[in-house]
Amino acid sequence: FVRHEPSLPMSAFRPLLVAVLLLVTTLCHATHNRGGEIRYAYIGPVAGGSLYSIEVHLYLDPNAPADRPEVILRIGNSVDTVPRTDSIPLAGCPTTIHCIYPTTHLFPGFGAYLLTVEDSNRSGALVNIPNSVDVPLGLRAELEINSFGANSSARFNAPVTDQVYSWSTLVHDPQVTDPDGDSLSFELVTCLGGDLDSDGVVDPIPGYMLPETATPPGDFMWVDPATGVVLWD
Repeated sequence: FVRHEPSLPMSAFRPLLVAVLLLVTTLCHATHNRGGEIRYAYIGPVAGGSLYSIEVHLYLDPNAPADRPEVILRIGNSVDTVPRTDSIPLAGCPTTIHCIYPTTHLFPGFGAYLLTVEDSNRSGALVNIPNSVDVPLGLRAELEINSFGANSSARFNAPVTDQVYSWSTLVHDPQVTDPDGDSLSFELVTCLGGDLDSDGVVDPIPGYMLPETATPPGDFMWVDPATGVVLWD
């Protein structure tokens, strides 16, 4: 969970990005969907409103029977089918590819807009998600447009497979940056993938547990609120 706080008084967009953290026990483990992200960037004013570019990023297993050549992007009550344009193999991890689904969207005026995506092909046997094979992976981003200027979402620059061990601690540095220089703060939240209602809201997963709760006593998981680095001892 990433919260923007504007570093300049004229920057008043406050987007929220949710990164899905999946429980992993090896540095490169074969699953279908390992995580994802929604990005958006302001392009400029056009007739009828403000034009934004939107990208959905998914990390998928290319060897799985299921494929995701397109995703369904919901923006408020509108629905857009977005085709995949790139499938990028990740060095050192042949069981994961980085898939990108880009589009543009015209926002007619001021307001808060919710962007959501679901992928039904989550892998099974995840011990911190009850019956995980039947629980979709959910992504959500919030864009607030007002009169104070334009903004773009933060960027997770490291793939979900970018993990290292420091003694007994698993470390994932998402390398988050903000194109506009806004300040960011981080916290761990319940992963998304519950029922998608008519308003396009992806709900938290019922029964979800942080890995430290789902594994034997003595484990501890935390995130650096200033950097977003996740550590699981």
